Amino acid sequence: MRLFVALELPAGHRAALEGVCEEGRRGGVRWVPAANVHLTLKFLGEVEETLLPEIEAALAAVASEAAPFSLSLAGGGCFPSPRSPRVVWVGVGAGAEEAAALAAAVDRALRPLGFSREKRRFRAHLTIGRPKGGKESAASAADKIEHLRGFEAPAEAAEVLALVKSTLTPEGAVYDVLARLPLGAD
Repeated sequence: MRLFVALELPAGHRAALEGVCEEGRRGGVRWVPAANVHLTLKFLGEVEETLLPEIEAALAAVASEAAPFSLSLAGGGCFPSPRSPRVVWVGVGAGAEEAAALAAAVDRALRPLGFSREKRRFRAHLTIGRPKGGKESAASAADKIEHLRGFEAPAEAAEVLALVKSTLTPEGAVYDVLARLPLGAD
C-alpha cells in the first residue's frame, strides 16, 4: 500500500481552500478537492501491511512529544517554475518552523524501520493543483498562481498527525486515513 504522513489541516483552512479550489475549477489545472488537501511531512511510498503497527507506534511516539501549534496559510506559487509548473501550492506562514521540526522528527522515527532519510530540505506547502499539460495549462496555472500570491488564512491550531493510504485512480488520488494521532497526547 502507498502511504504518507501528514499534518491534518484545521477546518477553517479547509474552508478557505474550498474557495480557492472551486474558483479554479475551470482551466487546464486538476485541482485537489479541499477535503484532500494536507501538509505532507513524509512520503513513505509502497509499504508492506505487516509494517503498519510499527509505523503507527513510531508516529504515536512523535505525536506525543510534539505540542499542537498555530498554523496559518500565506501566499502561493508553483514548482518547479512558472514557465513549466507541475504543482500549484499554497504556502505556510506561521507554523512553518514547527511543521519542519515535526517532519524531521517523523523522518528520524521512521529510519529504524527502513525508511530513507529525506535528502531535500523540507518546504512547508499544500499542493492544491497540478497542470494537465500543454501551453494552455501553463497559462491557466500562471494566472491562478498570480492570484494565490495574496492568499491568506488566519492561524488555527494544528493538532493531528495522520498516517494516510493513497490509492491512485484515473479521477485522482483517494485518501484513507489509517491513523489519527493527536499532538501532545500521552
